[in-house]
Amino acid sequence: DTLHRIVVASKISSTVDDKKVIIDHYLKMLEEWKNENAMTGLLLFYPNHVVNIVEGRYKCIKEYIFDLRRIESGPESMLTNSKILVLSHNVHQRVYPDYYTKILDME
Repeated sequence: DTLHRIVVASKISSTVDDKKVIIDHYLKMLEEWKNENAMTGLLLFYPNHVVNIVEGRYKCIKEYIFDLRRIESGPESMLTNSKILVLSHNVHQRVYPDYYTKILDME
């Protein structure tokens, strides 16, 4: 199975009071995929946006995109206006050995 990488930028929904809700969502997803799809990457929080870099097998990237659509819809959506910035196929090695999160203070 080949390795793929996707970079997505999203606006944080106005319904999200605590960014930890988004972090918890992705950590739960990681736990569910732990054995079959080892997702690695970096989730960067800016004041009103997130940039998510995800590395994984095809199934992992596909499920990530489906999940992104789910968390964008409905009255309790976490993210909006997501844009795929980069989608790389046949990546030779991972940049991130694990999945990391970082909240950036831009002030």
